[in-house]
Amino acid sequence: MEKNLKLLNDMVDRVFLELWQRKTRGHMLEDVYFKNFSIRRFSIDEICEGISRRECLSDTSIGRVSAILSDLKLLFYFLGNTVDYFYVGTAKIVGNSNFQEVGLNTLSLLQRNHYKVFLISGIYERILDLLELINFDEISDVKRDKWGKKYEKLSQIETFSIISPAEHKKMIAFRDRIRRAEIHGLSSVFRQLKAEKWDHFQEEENLLRDLLLRISDEYK
Repeated sequence: MEKNLKLLNDMVDRVFLELWQRKTRGHMLEDVYFKNFSIRRFSIDEICEGISRRECLSDTSIGRVSAILSDLKLLFYFLGNTVDYFYVGTAKIVGNSNFQEVGLNTLSLLQRNHYKVFLISGIYERILDLLELINFDEISDVKRDKWGKKYEKLSQIETFSIISPAEHKKMIAFRDRIRRAEIHGLSSVFRQLKAEKWDHFQEEENLLRDLLLRISDEYK
């Protein structure tokens, strides 16, 4: 299992470097610099090894930790590179229902933001699952207010500090304002065409990166 986790981790790092070379027209990123990149620092085989060493988890739970870390590594890569797959050039930010001004690049940018909502939601949910699994050797099956109930459970741990109350509050606001609309088909992202300004979800993206690196620093 650890071998497969390392292979997946190395695969993502290698593909990131391929993308880097494509964007920089063949420029090689030396390892001395690459090791400080967030995607490289989130080394899932090392994190899993640290969790296995420090926590008294069952073999089944360690297997689930490995699976969640694999998800997070891939989702982290996807989130950090959405611009490379959905942005086709300079895009005009259109609002106030000026639909006649919408072109291909504008819709591509909206499509990117729509995808980011999916990625941000998936990453935060998997982070909560991972932390619950590490601390309780189980993942609870919550039907309603999953994020809220899982965080409440984690916050009962006196030493818990991976996610601050303010960070969780921000993610709950994101869920209530954006994610629920996406799930039910009333897309808040595409409704931005009627608004005065757009939200590109950079704050949520940065927050999640900080959480992932915190987990890395805690267990590597």
